[in-house]
Amino acid sequence: MKVMVKQEGVAAGRPTGFVDLLPGQAQRRRELEQTILRGFSGWGYRLLETPAIELLSTVEMGMQPEAARRLFKLADADGRMLALVGERTVPVARVVAGQLRQAPLPLRLCYLGATFEGHPSPGRSRQGLQAGAELVGAGGPAADAEVVALAVEALTACGVEDFQVEVGHVGFFG
Repeated sequence: MKVMVKQEGVAAGRPTGFVDLLPGQAQRRRELEQTILRGFSGWGYRLLETPAIELLSTVEMGMQPEAARRLFKLADADGRMLALVGERTVPVARVVAGQLRQAPLPLRLCYLGATFEGHPSPGRSRQGLQAGAELVGAGGPAADAEVVALAVEALTACGVEDFQVEVGHVGFFG
């Protein structure tokens, strides 16, 4: 247990753009997280956890320059530039390309974790939560349909009633 004593006349605060989740809110969010992960698991997706901090050079590889500009950046004791993750897809790709490169395909991976923005757009929080699933090494309409169905099921299981799924493909730009 950690006990902190407030100095007389000093107000406790938190950084702008962050929120405290009070007991009821924190419990509800934890329940939603578990609902999402149970749904992903039911489709055969396995949980992967990556750090909240990555090498800046790694994170920048998968981001547009404007998104990279908004990251929280810091240097470690060795002078390497680091960033708090602004989204979790790039760290998953790093693991797939590295530690899981010899794993049999297809890989069904899911994740859930905090994301951070040092300079968010107006009206946005500096800390978010991202859940996602990646189907690696499978293609075609069946794989696309699986991922879309998984997203719809996750939203529905969480009680979201009004949503729209938009499907795009990099081939549209060719």
